[in-house]
Amino acid sequence: MSLTDTNVLKGIAICLMLWHHLFFSHNDALYSDIHIVGEYYLVNQIGIISKVCVTIFLFLSGYGLMIQAESKGIGRLKDFYLRRFKRLFLNYWFVWLIFVPISYFCFDMTFEKSYRQNVTLQLVSDVMEIHHLFFPTKMPSYNPTWWFYSCIVVCYLCFPGCTK
Repeated sequence: MSLTDTNVLKGIAICLMLWHHLFFSHNDALYSDIHIVGEYYLVNQIGIISKVCVTIFLFLSGYGLMIQAESKGIGRLKDFYLRRFKRLFLNYWFVWLIFVPISYFCFDMTFEKSYRQNVTLQLVSDVMEIHHLFFPTKMPSYNPTWWFYSCIVVCYLCFPGCTK
């Protein structure tokens, strides 16, 4: 696949992600939707199917890492991890530092309301973005939509072993 091909697939995945987040509803509060039959509504069903965007992004990320590893090599494992995790966590913390204070001060989204229990432990695990690895369903995250960062961490940790 060329860089253009992967960019086209990323664009499709972004459109699917937008569709999923904008039009999928878990409850009965469906949008003005086209009723198909029974409990099935066209826009909502497309929203469910649009979750495939996660798979597309995961595949493209792995594909890109493999192409890069084949052409340039991984180099020293320490350097690979430093480079990847530095960029990953700097982006994560940048977003955290912007949106958590906004949520806290503008929407009264306190840590106690988000975590409910073990606030310090959960806050530290959320800031380190390992929360979803250790508390996937038992304890809420400050922002559950950041679950994919834990997935990226695991994929990066597994990747060098896959290239041998």
